[in-house]
Parts: sequence; structure tokens; C-alpha cells
Amino acid sequence: MRSNMGSRLEAVVGYREHLLAKGFSAGTVEIYTGHVRRFFTWLEDTCGSADIAAVTPLDIADYRRYLQGKGKKPAFINHNLIVFSGFFGWAQKHGLVEANPTDGVKRIPERKPAPRWLEKKELGAFMRAVQK
Repeated sequence: MRSNMGSRLEAVVGYREHLLAKGFSAGTVEIYTGHVRRFFTWLEDTCGSADIAAVTPLDIADYRRYLQGKGKKPAFINHNLIVFSGFFGWAQKHGLVEANPTDGVKRIPERKPAPRWLEKKELGAFMRAVQK
């Protein structure tokens, strides 16, 4: 019988190989697998175990709140959720999980930055260009 750590590690390695085969760059693959590894480390520290097949939507939502509590930006948190969706989708396709635990977990709304006014210098250059 395999330990949770072994199956988890095997899943991350399998997902890594999957991403590389799909043409993702090595740097992107490291970021994606890093998100997944950090999630499982947090889950093990929080719940005492991190069995890939036992991850629930509540675990994903709790991790989202954990990241919010650490002051992470919405874009970073949402990127984690997107990566988890891909990872668990891959795991479901390979029979490692019955359902994707990211289904139904909402992303954090991202605020668009307010429009920026032109500085006096920029406005002057714009006006000169229009007059020409």
C-alpha cells in the first residue's frame, strides 16, 4: 500500500510530465507544480493528512481564505485556483480523484485599476501631436 506522500508526489510528477508534454515551458511548469505542492503542504499542516483523493471543495475554499489572510493579491489566489482546477481535472481523468474539488469554488473578484490621467508633460505632447 502506498503512503499519501507517495501518491501525492507521484501525482505531482505525473502532472508535471503532462504539462511538459503539452508544451508548457519549464518555468511555467515549476510555478504550477509549486502551487500544488504548497497546497498539499498546507493541507497536511492544517489537517494532519493530505490524501489527494480526500480533498474537498471546503479544503480548496479554506486554502483560498488562508491565502487571503496572508495578504496575497486576488490575481495570485485566482491563479492558484486555476492551477488546482487543471491539476484535479488531470487527476480525475487518471482516476486519482472521483470529482474535481475546485468545482463550485468561486474566484475572488479582481478590481480593475482606475483610469490614469495624463501628466502635464504627456498632455502637452498629445496636444502638439494633434495640432500637427
